[in-house]
Amino acid sequence: MIHKVRIDDEHRYWIPAPRGEERRPGYSEICDDLGIVKPNPFYTEEGRAEGVALHLWLGFLVRGKEPKTAPDPRIAGRVAGIRKFIRDTKFRIIGGEQPLYDPINRFACTPDLFGEMNKSLFVIDAKRGGKLPSHRLQTAAQAIALRSNGMRVQKRAALYLRDEDYRLDEHTDPMDLARWGIFVSTYHLKKEYA
Repeated sequence: MIHKVRIDDEHRYWIPAPRGEERRPGYSEICDDLGIVKPNPFYTEEGRAEGVALHLWLGFLVRGKEPKTAPDPRIAGRVAGIRKFIRDTKFRIIGGEQPLYDPINRFACTPDLFGEMNKSLFVIDAKRGGKLPSHRLQTAAQAIALRSNGMRVQKRAALYLRDEDYRLDEHTDPMDLARWGIFVSTYHLKKEYA
């Protein structure tokens, strides 16, 4: 079962409601509000634009389509890295780049990719730049949202992309999922009582 959710141009999430739509917090909004994730030292506006281009390209890949034009030169190396990852690991894409809502914890997120690899169902978040502890928390949120939508994710990982190559970092700490649940509960309690 997929819980309907819409994401707007400002990266805010909306779900159907009796009187139109209601806004729900996303992963980044919750983290920002609680101050639990340090600002990304790798963030730049140029990097943000590259990330948007990469996610658009991932959207084509998830739908089983190949864009008619070559990837934006700024992301061509990372696109080659994703292709190499898929070729090397035989990762079979099931979905991704679709906003998901978890009605139990009342948050939304957009997993980059989920699929099968080594007989396990993975959620994978594609990254540029360096490894951050918050990446484990992000894949935990994505795994929870996917499970709420009927996908039994067994493993989580970040896919660090560099020019024509990649590094896969599997996230194995089961406490990441419990911690995300605590953070979401804290966010909602703060909104209710603060």
